[in-house]
Amino acid sequence: MKKGIVWQTLLWHAVPIAALLLGGCAHVPVRQEPAVSLECLRKTGDVKAVIDALAVPLIQHGLSVGMVVAVTVDDRDQVFSYGRKDSRSPAPVTDDTIFAVGSLSKSFLCTLLALLAEGGRVSLDAPASGLFPGGRQVQSERIRQMTFRELASHSSGLPIEAPTLGVGCRWLRYLATGRSPYEGFTQERLFDFLSEYRLKDTGRREYAYSNLGMGILSCCLGQLDSGGCEPLLVSKVIEPLGLTNTIFNLTYAEKQRLAMGHAGDLPLLVRRDQPVDEWIFDPRFAPAGGMYSTAGDLLTYLKANMGKIRTPLYHAMTVTHQPHVKARIKGRDEQVGLGWFTTELPFSQTECVYSDGLIGGYVTFMGFDSQSRVGVVVLENCCNLDDHMGFTLLDRLAAYVSSRGPTK
Repeated sequence: MKKGIVWQTLLWHAVPIAALLLGGCAHVPVRQEPAVSLECLRKTGDVKAVIDALAVPLIQHGLSVGMVVAVTVDDRDQVFSYGRKDSRSPAPVTDDTIFAVGSLSKSFLCTLLALLAEGGRVSLDAPASGLFPGGRQVQSERIRQMTFRELASHSSGLPIEAPTLGVGCRWLRYLATGRSPYEGFTQERLFDFLSEYRLKDTGRREYAYSNLGMGILSCCLGQLDSGGCEPLLVSKVIEPLGLTNTIFNLTYAEKQRLAMGHAGDLPLLVRRDQPVDEWIFDPRFAPAGGMYSTAGDLLTYLKANMGKIRTPLYHAMTVTHQPHVKARIKGRDEQVGLGWFTTELPFSQTECVYSDGLIGGYVTFMGFDSQSRVGVVVLENCCNLDDHMGFTLLDRLAAYVSSRGPTK
C-alpha cells in the first residue's frame, strides 16, 4: 500500500467506528530535522554523515527499529544499516537483511505489464476484462471497459479496497491488533465482489489509489501463464536483472535473514516497536504487494530504471515512468505513471521519480532524480506513515551533485 493513502483506507472502512473506540489514543511523534545540513555535504562530500544524521535519531528516539539505506551517487553505490532486526533481540540489520517491500512490488508488476505490451501479448489500452479469470462476467459497463493502463495508473475509478462489511471489519481488527487485513481475501472473493459492483462512469479519468485495481491487474496478467503472474514476473523481470534476493516465498534460510515487522504509527492500539504479523496475500495478488527484497537488490533495480545499468528492460521501464494522470498527494502536485510517481523535490527543485510502500510492520521508499543521477532506497521494519527520510535524503544528494556542475 502507498503510504500517502493509508488514512484514506482507514477512513473508508474503519475510522468512523475506530474514532468512537479509540478517542485520542494515537500519537505520531514529530520527525526532527537533522543537524548535518547540505552545507556539510558540500564541504566534506561525506554522504554517510548526512545519512547518519537522518537515520540515527529515528533509531535512538524509538521512531524506527531497524533501517537499511542504499544510495547511488556518481559512480559509487553505498549501503548503510542501522538498528535491529527484532526489538526483542540485539541482532543488527545488515545489507543482507530481507524486508517485506509492500507496494514497491507494484512497480515491478507494471514493468512486467510494459514488457508484455512491448512484446504484443497485451495492449495497455485494451480492456482488462478480456483476461478476467475464468472469463468472469461483471454487470458494470465501466468495469468491462477498464483498461490495463487505467489499472496500472490508479485511474480506473475503483475504490482503494473492496467496500464490503467483511473487509471493513478486517481493517478494524488491524487497527486494534495488527493482524493482516487481507487474510481470507482471495481471487474468488475479489471477482465475486467485482461481478456485482456498480462503478459509475463519470467520463473523467482521475487519480484514486486502488490496491484493488492492482490486484485485478496481477490476476489478469496471471492468465498468461499457467503458474500465474508470479512466475511471469520472476522470469521476465527479476531473473534478467540478477535480483537473487527478490522473492515471494521465503525459504527457511531466508526467514532467518528477514527483519521482523513492528508497529509504529500504526496499528493504533499496538505499542510502538512491538512485533506484528506479516500480511499474507492470496498468491495471485502477491505481485501487487507481497514481495520481499534487500536494499542492494532494489538499488540494482533502481539503477536499471535510471539507465545506470543498461538492460533489455530499459525501454519498458521508461514507459512505466511516463505520466498518465495528475494527482494531489499529501499537499504535493504529482504525476502518476505505471507503478511510479513523479514530483518536484522542494530544495533541489528537480523532479524525482519514486515509489513507496507500507505493509504490516514495514515501510519502504525508492526514488531517483534523472538530472543528478542520484538514487535512494530506504527500508524500515517499523510502520511509519511518511517518506521524510527518503525524500529528504534524495533532495539533499540531488542538490549536492547539481551544485558541483554537470555529472560525468
